[in-house]
Amino acid sequence: MEEFIIQDLEKIINDGDFDSLIGKIENDFFDCKTGAYDLTKDSKKQELAKDVSSFANSSGGYILIGPQTPQNEEEKSKTHLGDEIIKISLLSQNLVNPDQYLDVIKSWIYPDEIHGIRVYWKVSKNDNDKGIVVIEVPNQKESLKPFLISKIIEEEKKTSRIIFGYAERKGDRSDPKKIKDIYRIMRDGLLYDKKIETRFNNLETLVQANIKKKKEQEHKDLNTINKRVNKTLQSYDK
Repeated sequence: MEEFIIQDLEKIINDGDFDSLIGKIENDFFDCKTGAYDLTKDSKKQELAKDVSSFANSSGGYILIGPQTPQNEEEKSKTHLGDEIIKISLLSQNLVNPDQYLDVIKSWIYPDEIHGIRVYWKVSKNDNDKGIVVIEVPNQKESLKPFLISKIIEEEKKTSRIIFGYAERKGDRSDPKKIKDIYRIMRDGLLYDKKIETRFNNLETLVQANIKKKKEQEHKDLNTINKRVNKTLQSYDK
């Protein structure tokens, strides 16, 4: 079977040829959702943030709302990893409000600026009134990562709930890290920073010592030259 690459997916989206997705297997650059995220629920907002941030933390990709994969274990393939698209359910354009999706993404993910992200409805070439929803997450600069799921939810009686997490796309899954993994990543990062800081401090000490030594040597050499010049001048005066 010919390898399915991201350029093939982008052509299918651009052409609206969604039936060509049937038989394709979810992977590290695209994920499928049978229905729209119910953004009236915090749990679904969190799911959207998890899915989007997982692509932003890897190499980017697409979330497609409409293509269906098996919903139970009995329907899933036993011959390959990843869920296979078995059906396309086309959606009306008014089913999803792109601005609402972008607002949730912005308020639930930190940093809140995922460059180039787009949420849009793409019409099917077979039905001018129906299509699929596309969430496009471009590859992000490493200097912007990681993108974290972060939200404080105000609840009744002046209590609040803090949601914090990190997810990264691994194969066909948006892999959320457990708290112990996040702790290890942060700890290793802090330890690495400390090691780098110590090395720079040591390097700076060596550089300053060499500069001081060089200045002392230059001063010594200058004194030697001055003595020789003075001695030579004195010999001419005699």
